[in-house]
Parts: sequence; structure tokens; C-alpha cells
Amino acid sequence: MGCTSATCTPRYPGGNGIIPFANGFLSEMLLQHGYNTYAVGKWHLTPAEQTSAAGPYDRWPLGRGFERFYGFLGGDTHQYYPELVQDNSQVAPDKPFFMYFCTGAMHAPHHVPKEWIERYKGRFDDDGKSIASRPSRDRSSWGSFPTTPCSRRSTPMCPTGRGCLAKNNDSMPA
Repeated sequence: MGCTSATCTPRYPGGNGIIPFANGFLSEMLLQHGYNTYAVGKWHLTPAEQTSAAGPYDRWPLGRGFERFYGFLGGDTHQYYPELVQDNSQVAPDKPFFMYFCTGAMHAPHHVPKEWIERYKGRFDDDGKSIASRPSRDRSSWGSFPTTPCSRRSTPMCPTGRGCLAKNNDSMPA
């Protein structure tokens, strides 16, 4: 593919931004083996000249192995008022768009491999109460927590990392 179809020119082999039909999608393979397939959100794999209501639809999600689709085809779609598509039809909702998507990830029951259960056997028998009561500076040695306090890390809201949450950033030690 080389790059997205919106920015490519066909000067180099495979650089036209179009995924050949010979390169199967996982959704196409799973559909043939009895899976239900559903795509939600940004597609951005259909060439821009093929995203109109007139089609063609063979590079839309339903043409690439998905049974259902709800989302938008262009990567630069307005995030508050997206040009939404349901299956192979463009929809123009008269209300703003909201989607609640919740996977079962990180929810009980936790299916842990037996070797991990054995590795940590007995370490959490008290439901983690003693661990939760330890100061975070003690837990930083586990490698699960950042060693730099949150107020000093660089973030988009605080690129200097100088304690943007504090009233006086200059009073924070470097």
C-alpha cells in the first residue's frame, strides 16, 4: 500500500495507496470461517474518489469482509459532525454523534495462564490491601509505576513538565 490513498501518487510500485484484493483482510478470512464481523469507527482504507454515495463499494468495509459497519470513511472527517456511513449507506444524523463502545477487557473473570498464577501464588492473598496502603514511592521499585512524579512529567497540557498542577511552577524543584 505504501501510504494512505489520500496522499499517494502512483509513481512507485505499491505506492498508490490502494490495497490489492489479492492481499486478503483478516475480516475476509474470518468471515469465510463462520465469524461475525463488524467494523466501527474510522475506515480510511477506501480511496477518496471511491467514497461517494455512488460507490463503487468494493473497497468499503462491507466489500472487505465486514458484515456491518458504522463509522466514517475519511481520515480527516470532522470529529464532532462526521460524515457517517452505516453499512454501505451514508447517513446524515440530525443530532450529534455519540457511541459507547465497551470491550470486556480488564474485567472479571480474569483468565490468567496457569504459569502466571503459580508465579504469583500467595502474593495477593490479602486482596492487595497491604499493597494499596504502601506509599507510592515504595511501589515505584516494582516497575509498574513511573519513577518521576506526575507533576514533573512532560504532557501535552504541560510540555515543560515543571508541575503545571502547582499554583507556582517555579517553586517546584527541577
